Amino acid sequence: MSDATHPQIVNSTAALIQAVDFTQPAELFSGRTRTSGTGYRRFASLHSAVSFSIENMASQELNGVAIETQDARYAAQEIRTLYDRLDFPRAATAR
Repeated sequence: MSDATHPQIVNSTAALIQAVDFTQPAELFSGRTRTSGTGYRRFASLHSAVSFSIENMASQELNGVAIETQDARYAAQEIRTLYDRLDFPRAATAR
């Protein structure tokens, strides 16, 4: 168990097999502000942060990205693993 001030750093295998709450708030950190203009961005859900990273950032930009939730911190490879999971929400339903 990790404490609130130090989220667990997740490796690719853990990102693939552990239970993930895609609805929890997440923060995206990028060291490449000149090219992406992102720097820091807050998302209402981990799902939104992962989707934004994969769908809107070039592969080179993704290498400098980390997504952090209250419980975990995901680097580029783990973000890709989350996106490729079978239980990752693929399409938002219109309401």
